[in-house]
Amino acid sequence: MADGSHVRKFGIYALDLRSHEFLKSGRRVKLQDQPFLVLAALLEHPGEVVTREELRRIVWPANTFVDFNNSLNIAVGKLRQVLHDDAGKPRYIETLPRLGYRFIAAVEEPEPATEPAASPIEAGLRPNRLAVGLILSGVLVWLVLWTSFTKPPPKPPGSITVRPSVAVIVRDMTGQPASGLGEQVAERLRNRLEDCGCMRTIPGEEVAQAARDLKLPVAASFSPKDLARIRSHTGADYLVVVSLVAGGRAGSVSLDLRLQDTKKGETKAAQPESGSRDDLPTLAALGGNFVLHSLGFASQSATHAAHDASPFTAGSAALYAGLEKLRNFDAQGARDLLERAVTMHPEDPSVHAALAQALDRLGYEADARGEARKAWNLSAGNTKRRLFFAAGYYEAIGEWDKAVDSYRDLIAGDPDSAAYWLRMARAQIKAGKPEAALATLDGLRKLPDARDAAAAAIDYAQSLAQEKLGKFDEAQRAAASAEREAQTRRQMVPMADALALECRLFVQRGFQDSAKSACESASETYETAGDLNGAATSKAYLAWRIFLHGDTAKARGLYAEALEIHREIGNQAGSIWELNGLASVLRRGGDFTGARKSSEESLKIARLIRSRPDEADALENTGFAWMLEGNLAKAKDLFQEALGHFQEMHDQAGVGSVLNNLGDVLYLRGELQEAGKMLGQALQADRALDSPQDEADVLAWLGRVSLAQAQFAEAQRWLDESIRISSGTGIQAFAAECRLAKAESWLEMERPVEAEGSIRQEAEFFQNNGVASLELEARTILARALLDEGKTAEAGRELDRADGLHPANYGPEARFAFEIVHARVAAASGKPVDTARLIKTIDDAKNSGYLVYRLQAQLALGEIELKTGRAADARRVLDKLEKEAHARGFETIARKAQRLRPQDHGTGVARDVSILRTAAKIRSTA
Repeated sequence: MADGSHVRKFGIYALDLRSHEFLKSGRRVKLQDQPFLVLAALLEHPGEVVTREELRRIVWPANTFVDFNNSLNIAVGKLRQVLHDDAGKPRYIETLPRLGYRFIAAVEEPEPATEPAASPIEAGLRPNRLAVGLILSGVLVWLVLWTSFTKPPPKPPGSITVRPSVAVIVRDMTGQPASGLGEQVAERLRNRLEDCGCMRTIPGEEVAQAARDLKLPVAASFSPKDLARIRSHTGADYLVVVSLVAGGRAGSVSLDLRLQDTKKGETKAAQPESGSRDDLPTLAALGGNFVLHSLGFASQSATHAAHDASPFTAGSAALYAGLEKLRNFDAQGARDLLERAVTMHPEDPSVHAALAQALDRLGYEADARGEARKAWNLSAGNTKRRLFFAAGYYEAIGEWDKAVDSYRDLIAGDPDSAAYWLRMARAQIKAGKPEAALATLDGLRKLPDARDAAAAAIDYAQSLAQEKLGKFDEAQRAAASAEREAQTRRQMVPMADALALECRLFVQRGFQDSAKSACESASETYETAGDLNGAATSKAYLAWRIFLHGDTAKARGLYAEALEIHREIGNQAGSIWELNGLASVLRRGGDFTGARKSSEESLKIARLIRSRPDEADALENTGFAWMLEGNLAKAKDLFQEALGHFQEMHDQAGVGSVLNNLGDVLYLRGELQEAGKMLGQALQADRALDSPQDEADVLAWLGRVSLAQAQFAEAQRWLDESIRISSGTGIQAFAAECRLAKAESWLEMERPVEAEGSIRQEAEFFQNNGVASLELEARTILARALLDEGKTAEAGRELDRADGLHPANYGPEARFAFEIVHARVAAASGKPVDTARLIKTIDDAKNSGYLVYRLQAQLALGEIELKTGRAADARRVLDKLEKEAHARGFETIARKAQRLRPQDHGTGVARDVSILRTAAKIRSTA
């Protein structure tokens, strides 16, 4: 018997621990190393819990720095994808939140290892030749089919011949601004040089960036020093400099072409040409011939070149003028020109592709996808162009595997094109295949005579891949290397990109000071490069991080700066990001109306650009703002609309978030059963996604629902779990908020002494960190705790501190809670109680749908009526309250009302007062 002890089988799947193969129905399925090791560990202990710590030791060595939680989540997610398993209803892998995982399907016992059996011949047996023949035939057929359907890998790096590269710079001095004339000539030259197949051309956007970064002089040729800098920045072996100058007579133009060797630092050849403006296409084609001939390559005849040069048109002028604006980061100006070009040349795929690029930069993703599709559909007849446009379309719609295949085919035709290798690596990262991306980058590094100019881009992509794998230490080193390489070559945008990536990685590793410095440097570098969009995005990211750490004033300033930039350049998607950030800052500062207006503006933009995900987010944010303002009905409607959007998009994170908010609204409205249902669904979604902050928040709200229902043991379990999870998020203010919810629960269970210390501690924390809204909440709850302990004077002092924070500025919830405690403290201290003020609170809570606070205010009114000797009024209030609270499921309030309600018609209170007076006399006599 063969040794099968290394094989683990379950259902139609098998895992071979020896060959590291994963099989489905006997056919090999690709499974990356980390998911493989996780599955192997689970299969070694079927039915048992394998903790996250045990998996860490198995999959990641002790000396490996990694964001373990994120990496494990990624590995398990990939496993579930391969197994078609659902985290919510698992068939194979069950999640035990915060603990680990368990393999729950049946696993076949491995075959025991045995001594090798004698060969068939030695045993006197003969092999079944027919069976062997059929098997071999099947293998051959499978190989033929496999090779016919599988894309060939790029050629081995050692077999690639790297062609010389050339950059084209055109100086348009004809005095025709925004004509796109220079870019048209440059594009004709590049196309002519590419058509021969003997050279590589540097893309126009890279040449434009080099001219800006290096501050190249406007000259007919460049010095050896400048040529060396151009070579370092772009990787060009040769530079073609074309000067266009208006001639002496109307409509005439001269074209002066210089071919320069960037390595030797010399001019290799020069050729002046002149003619009319209409002759420029022919002059450009002849100029291309001149360059090829000067470098020893075959060229077309002059007659053929002239015949092949189509005339410049108004449409092509708009196209190239638009491209020039795109290359100078003016997407808004480019869009206007490119839309004009589309009307003139609707069948030109290049025009649609350029317009797609402009629309994408402005945030009109849906429109950009449509233009990218048109470019692809119109590109039939030219295999290379069709592949390029197909890759752009697949990227636009997020079909990353298909984009990878397109780039692989492009590499097969141009294996020495570093741009295609880099784009394939980026697409592989987006496709969730970082290991394949790393292999692609290794292949690029091995290209013969690989250009140093691509070094920063290679390291940047390397960092992205390592980040995707959760290897943040390695990702950080690669990003730092990308920054150094770009700085050496003065490649400003790549340097800013690397700094922005370093900022994000520092945040993920918890190095906040380093993150702040890197992000600020990224913003400054983007501005230096002329990329205002990058500068604004970096400011917004930094604002978000600063906001999370409590500095709302600085965060608001940065968001405002970023928003102003994005509005100026017309980036609608960027504006949505800043408006959402500003809404969060305004909410924390108590400006709920301002927050709502910011969210409503975000919603308007999302609908303008037809971004379904942004619209769903904006609906939820606007609903949240209405909830804080006190319009619970409006909030509920918006949350339900957002939920529909998220469900249609299969966005489980969005579904979990909006279910949480819906549960909160339903709780405040007094719909406890529905609230519990919604929160339970949100909890399930958050656990499936392993989203600890969202999970902790849902747990705290579930605790509140259980408390209201007098299910105290269950409430304590929810709240304890909320505290445990929130403490692991590293967000201190959030963890303190969860602890405050637990302390408040002790008051509902009439344990104020236990509550006081914790509430006081959280109030001090919020005060020290400038979170006024939460400090107000904590001090109001603390006053309540002190009152329940009988410390009326102390309760009054805490209430005064709360009053100094201006409860009316923080929405209905803060005001209702303060007014209820204020009335109770006044009654307990023997001061005249303004019951009309409390009755107004009851009416306001009723009108705005806050059943929770209306019931609490009614309980306080009954208590105050009782203390002031109005027993009949107290009985009426409390009797009605008990019945309604019981009917609504608010058992805790119902029980309190029952205990407070006088049992006799006025004699109960009098008797209690008489007893108290008698007891006082006895004490004074003693």
